[in-house]
Amino acid sequence: MFTSSTTDATKGRILNDFRAGRVRVVVATVAFGLGIDIPDVRLVVHWSAPHSILSYWQEICRAGRDGDPALAVVFAYPRSITDCDDAMKTMVNGTECVRRTVLKELRTKDMNPIPAQGDGCQDDTCEDCVCQLCICCNRCSRSCTCFGACPDKLL
Repeated sequence: MFTSSTTDATKGRILNDFRAGRVRVVVATVAFGLGIDIPDVRLVVHWSAPHSILSYWQEICRAGRDGDPALAVVFAYPRSITDCDDAMKTMVNGTECVRRTVLKELRTKDMNPIPAQGDGCQDDTCEDCVCQLCICCNRCSRSCTCFGACPDKLL
């Protein structure tokens, strides 16, 4: 675990062990996490809601840089969202697709349109699932007809 009193030498050792796979989990502040450039991070967990959608986006982009699936989880409890901006409060309390919420907040008018939400399964066997609902977010995957047929596909 990293704190403000962790020495540079200790931070370096822990980060090297993490890169080499000798350490599987690192608990750190956001400031340290933003400095990590390791391509095969599979999971980013927030133990409270980030202040803004932009912060959330920057922090979850630590995972899956190698193009393989990754997962981001936010444990947003009531006290953690008191200092969040309105967009973040909407995301953690809402029912809309998390991906679309983030894209709507961050996109500029000169960007491509936000992709439409998926229309359901494109592969009934889920062996090579390309269903836009399954690969989108937890809210979307719950409305997919194939969800549960291949429970390990998201991890």
